[in-house]
Amino acid sequence: MALSVHNLTKKYGHITAVHNLDLEMEKGVYGLLGVNGAGKTTLIRMLCTLSRPTSGSITYDGEDIFRMGGRYREMLGYLPQDFGYYPDLSVWDYLMYIASLKGIRPAPAKSRANELLYQVGLERKRKAKMRTLSGGMLRRVGMAQALLNDPGILVLDEPTAGLDPKERIRFRNLVSGLASDRIVLLSTHIVSDIEYIANQIIMMDKGEAFRTGTPDEIVDSISGRAWNCLVPREKVGKWEREFLVANMKTTPQGAQLRVLADEPPMEGAVPEPVTLEDAFLYYFGEKDGGHEDAEI
Repeated sequence: MALSVHNLTKKYGHITAVHNLDLEMEKGVYGLLGVNGAGKTTLIRMLCTLSRPTSGSITYDGEDIFRMGGRYREMLGYLPQDFGYYPDLSVWDYLMYIASLKGIRPAPAKSRANELLYQVGLERKRKAKMRTLSGGMLRRVGMAQALLNDPGILVLDEPTAGLDPKERIRFRNLVSGLASDRIVLLSTHIVSDIEYIANQIIMMDKGEAFRTGTPDEIVDSISGRAWNCLVPREKVGKWEREFLVANMKTTPQGAQLRVLADEPPMEGAVPEPVTLEDAFLYYFGEKDGGHEDAEI
């Protein structure tokens, strides 16, 4: 099981949304990390055959996914940022409707829907109207519909957007449990969504994947660049303009800043362990350490 992207480019007129992208994915969780507008959704739409590339190819086990057509889509599960539903359908009827669209016969569809409702914690909501569900519950129904055909490839586009911390944790745990026998691609700009569950992280900006690696490898790439600095409170604005400030805490002695920089930003700066969130800010921030100037 291998999903491969080769020299993939997608242009909309004079705008290049994805540029010469190369990726290799096998079983496991792949976190697609980037700010809004990085090209993540454009890539996902091509992976789901909703949009054709301008050039390059996407293959599954060596076969072009667009030539595979229905055979590829049968093994694909997709949860977009906003999935459509009829608000007056019950959760059960919605899943049966989606199962019919996917060509799943009634008996296996009912069995699978029962299993998934239990898995996403909605077995008691099967008769509830879709319009009555909370945002978190709707995302769980969305995950269930994406899994109805037991897909070998599961693509999730910003799946936790708008969810509270408890729902995000539930969602992450569900994704982690699904990854042992399938490819899961999870697109997000929320670092905590993938910090503990991703086998590989793909950092994407301006249509390019500029760094890939395990979470530890991404963190190690900025090792030694986090500093604890105590500065006068009246100088905080100047520091925020000149450095990447990850955190600020006001103390009686002044402002305690967590600064990301290649060198100690001041005398007495104390080095601190770096995190994946630090790496995100370091590579995507607008001050020192933007990814275009970093070694990649």
